[in-house]
Amino acid sequence: MSHTASHLQEAQPIRAFAPSVLSAFEPCAHHVAFALSGSGETVTARPTKEGGLTVRGSDVDGMHSVVLLVAQAVLASAGMESSFELELTPQTAGLGLSCSAASASAAALAVNQLLGAPLRKRELVRACLESGAALNAAEVTASMMGGLICVHATSPLSWIRLPVPEGLSVACSQVLETSAREQRGEPGPNVSGKMAAFVSACYSADFALLGLSMEPDDLATLPQPLARARGMGALGVSVRERSYFALCVSERSALEIAAAMGGGRGESVLLVSPADCPGGRIV
Repeated sequence: MSHTASHLQEAQPIRAFAPSVLSAFEPCAHHVAFALSGSGETVTARPTKEGGLTVRGSDVDGMHSVVLLVAQAVLASAGMESSFELELTPQTAGLGLSCSAASASAAALAVNQLLGAPLRKRELVRACLESGAALNAAEVTASMMGGLICVHATSPLSWIRLPVPEGLSVACSQVLETSAREQRGEPGPNVSGKMAAFVSACYSADFALLGLSMEPDDLATLPQPLARARGMGALGVSVRERSYFALCVSERSALEIAAAMGGGRGESVLLVSPADCPGGRIV
């Protein structure tokens, strides 16, 4: 049975932020994701007297539909009914990062808080994934919970938080060459062995093993900016949406590699983030 949240008419707007994430890199494909700092989505939830749910703000890549589906799923999970408006504000630093996981997580947090926080974060992740918005489990979990997340089962959802070696950082640079956008971190023929090495390297803080586990199967096909990053000591590289990514041994190395991937061009947007960042939160 659904219950109407009548107290919402006097409630103040709730603003939630969730970080963008990095996934789809070798050898982890879509099973592992990092939360990033300096990039994400903000959703503000406001109670309204009009019936139903509405979404306004930027609708990049159809995010209004994602936010609406997630809001409905949170209401259903909480067994409540309400009317409110959701405003979506992207904060993706111009890098073209996939924003669906961050939008979903921020929307779930804002709606849940407006309802009086009846659901825990883990329950919000489940609501996002059951919303029908075609979201990736590792990405949503990383955006909501923060850190480095490995999802090893989706039905039911089961995940672990991997330790992040001290200093591990992510370098991002905007892709300017359209031909490079097709390269993705899809699994190679030895994905199981490489994945085992990746997990072992995280627990042992072994940067050398981490680099071996993330080595591309065909170095000759790397776009020049990623080959340049590998030559400068990047542990792993990939292309996601409209961004180059490199996993680096330190923040200093990440800053240098991000600049190198951008080719020193002022129009190339750069972002450097620790690999161990907090997840979604009320702001």
